[in-house]
Amino acid sequence: MTATMNLLLGFHDDLASHSTSVAVIVSSRAGYQPMPNMAVYAACKAFSQSLAQALFCEWEKEGIQVQSLMPGAVDTELEANQNLLREGILRKADMQNPNEVVEASIQGLINKSPRVFTGKGAWLQRICAALLPVTTLLRAIHKQFATKSPKRMISEVSSETNQVKRIQKGELYAHHVRK
Repeated sequence: MTATMNLLLGFHDDLASHSTSVAVIVSSRAGYQPMPNMAVYAACKAFSQSLAQALFCEWEKEGIQVQSLMPGAVDTELEANQNLLREGILRKADMQNPNEVVEASIQGLINKSPRVFTGKGAWLQRICAALLPVTTLLRAIHKQFATKSPKRMISEVSSETNQVKRIQKGELYAHHVRK
């Protein structure tokens, strides 16, 4: 959460110096509801969503469009996705192509949408989160992700934290630019 704030604040003046600019905060549909066995991950993503939506209004007058991008599972090498595939919680057929997620984000920016949801079941997840009794929802999520150990969850959050640190140092950005 701190890294997201620092990155946004660090780039704010540069973004504001242009007549129009965008900041896309990649969150997750996991942040739309509490997730037993993935509590820290879901809470961090909920923070990102709330931050992006608040900044959408705050920074709009400066010409900065802020979007919260909330994809489902994306077909990447992210360790968490690979673990979910191995454990049978996630099917390869349910994973999104990264290009589709980017296209959805761009379309959302064109439409000036502060939130973009992508992936199979996004609408169903939002409806369930809004209409089901919270205890029913929590028990269903807990059952789905019950195979995750607390040690593995901490490891996955640490892996994401390391990726954020590499972004802050410019390592990941430079890597993608070179490709």
